[in-house]
Amino acid sequence: MEPRMGKLVPTVQLLSIGDANVELAFSSIPRMPQFGQKILVPELTLRAAGSATNFALCGASLGAKTGFAGRLAVDSFGEVVLKAFREVGVDTKFLQLVEDASTSVTAAIISENGEGALFVYQGTIAQLEYEALKKCLETNPAPRWVHFAGYFLLESLQGKPVTDLLQLAQSRGATTSLDFGWDPTGWSDEVIEQVFDAIQFIDVFFPNANEVKALTGESSAKKGAKQLLEAGAPTLVVKLGTKGCLLATKKDEVMIPGFDVNVVDTTAAGDVFDAGFAVSMLTGATMGRAAVFANAVAALHVSRPRSQSLFPSLEETSAFLMRHRPLDV
Repeated sequence: MEPRMGKLVPTVQLLSIGDANVELAFSSIPRMPQFGQKILVPELTLRAAGSATNFALCGASLGAKTGFAGRLAVDSFGEVVLKAFREVGVDTKFLQLVEDASTSVTAAIISENGEGALFVYQGTIAQLEYEALKKCLETNPAPRWVHFAGYFLLESLQGKPVTDLLQLAQSRGATTSLDFGWDPTGWSDEVIEQVFDAIQFIDVFFPNANEVKALTGESSAKKGAKQLLEAGAPTLVVKLGTKGCLLATKKDEVMIPGFDVNVVDTTAAGDVFDAGFAVSMLTGATMGRAAVFANAVAALHVSRPRSQSLFPSLEETSAFLMRHRPLDV
């Protein structure tokens, strides 16, 4: 069956483009076994995952009308992702659905302190089609915000295709954001050049501190952020884990502290943060308020057991902020 992509309806506010997979998560692991060894797993969950998928699911959970553009196989794992999208109301009409293929799978090993290690089988992710995405952006009403994530799994889009799609989205009037993630191959000069090309066409860049240092060669996130701003990034929101985030523009730089919570599972924390920031900005919040809101969404997410709903709702986040900090930024 040929890939197919439906039309984007005008009511979509957020469009997330990128990776979609299922995640097999083994939680509360005391240690990593050596080859040939075996350990008992106290908890196992199966859920939809992928950086772009997490962004879409969280955006919809926070109340934004959200769509997802990616690639899934018509198989049992693909159905897990589709079910997750349906449950929170993510628009799936612009998915590429293919037969005779396999949906991507991630195995997540979560330690007792909530840190994760990931093993990824790319499956359908690697062949997300540029022409289908281009047609989607050209022929449908533009969403207010377009977010790209999962870059290093999207082999068919790396380099010029992503840059062209970002430029197209901007030309249609959308705010654009990008979360490259960590380069598993080691940040070659070619990859760094691709990042610097892409940031010319994004409005908000969402790296974490380690990614900033890897991209710039600087010893601190603050110094690296300055270099990225000089290279053309209008706004950087540098994620600092439990410390919060660094919000930087060419005019200003401010640290937005995080929240003191009991960390249970950090998986997808950065994706959830990105979604919280975008949703808050769409409501008309200042960037400072959006950063506080994003910190709150991420704090809620990492502090909840996997047995609970995966992504925080707008009501939960608002109540959390009322208890912990007024939005005075």
